[in-house]
Amino acid sequence: QSNVLVSIGNDEEGPGVVKVWNFDKTDKSGGFLCSCTLKLFSPKFPEVPVTCMTASEDLSVISVGLSNGAILVFRGDILRGRFTRSKLQGLDETPITALGYEDNQRNTYLFASSAKNLILFTNLHPEREVLDE
Repeated sequence: QSNVLVSIGNDEEGPGVVKVWNFDKTDKSGGFLCSCTLKLFSPKFPEVPVTCMTASEDLSVISVGLSNGAILVFRGDILRGRFTRSKLQGLDETPITALGYEDNQRNTYLFASSAKNLILFTNLHPEREVLDE
């Protein structure tokens, strides 16, 4: 994908919605096409205020930081609706303030920061490494 925008917010479908907009295509009314909508919250993942979001360059992973220190991770063929959703937990319940990805040919690294620490998740596994406290 090249000309896309990933947004997060609330809409008529409810709170906590991620949308992927394709700027190369238009809908019937001439607006940009919404290629994908992800609902963040469900009975398994109850609603918590969202604090930040990031997406991998190829849109195979979208992560959302929450005010309770958790991170929701959507991984797979997101644009085609074939993905899994999981949750990673920071060190405590301090809100996640920023997220970032780094990829190399062997691993995917997710960096998560809060007001108290910087954490690294390798290949999106729940085990975490504290980089700074």
